[in-house]
Amino acid sequence: MRTIDLTRTIPADSGEWNARKIRHLTARLRELGEGRVRFLSSDPPGGLLRVTFPDLGTARVLRHLASRGVQVEERDAEAVFHLSSEASFEDLDYIWGCLDELCQ
Repeated sequence: MRTIDLTRTIPADSGEWNARKIRHLTARLRELGEGRVRFLSSDPPGGLLRVTFPDLGTARVLRHLASRGVQVEERDAEAVFHLSSEASFEDLDYIWGCLDELCQ
C-alpha cells in the first residue's frame, strides 16, 4: 500500500513549489463538488491547507484516507494538509482518488 505522510511541514522547502502543490490540491478538492469541502485557510508558500468536509464528516474522511495509507493532521475537527517536497503531484492525485471513491 502507498504511504503518504502530510502531517508535518519541512521548513527548508521551496515556497513556490509548495504553492504550486497547494493550488493543485485545492483544484482537485474543488472537483469533489459544491458543499463537499470547506476551505478555511491556506499558506501556499508554507505548504499548509486547512479544510473541513461538511457533507462527509471530516473525521470520517480522515479515517478513510488513513485506511488508504494517507496521513493528514486533524486539528480542532479540521483537516490540515502539510505539503512539502516529500509529497508529489501524483500523491495529491492519489488523495483525490481516495476522496472521490468515498463520495461515490
